[in-house]
Amino acid sequence: MKQSSPATARNREPIREVLASVLPASGVVLEIASGTGEHGVHMAAAFPQIVWQPTDPDDVALASITAWRDEAALPNLRAQLRLDVHDPV
Repeated sequence: MKQSSPATARNREPIREVLASVLPASGVVLEIASGTGEHGVHMAAAFPQIVWQPTDPDDVALASITAWRDEAALPNLRAQLRLDVHDPV
C-alpha cells in the first residue's frame, strides 16, 4: 500500500538542491531508511544518471516503496532492499 508523508512535499526540493551540488555525474546512491519511497522516486526522476537504491527494515515501508516505484516506472530506481543498519554484519 502506497504511504505518504507530508514532510516529503516540504523537504524534497531542498534535499534535491543539496544533492545536485554533491552527487557525481553518475553512480549509485544507497538510500538508508527510505520510508514511504517518495524521496526515492523524486530523486530518481531528478537525477536520471544516478541509480537509486532504496532500503528499509519495515514491511509497511517496503510495500510503500514498491507501490511508489511501480507507479513511477523509472529505469534508474531499483527494487527496494530490506536493510537494517542495526543488524550485525
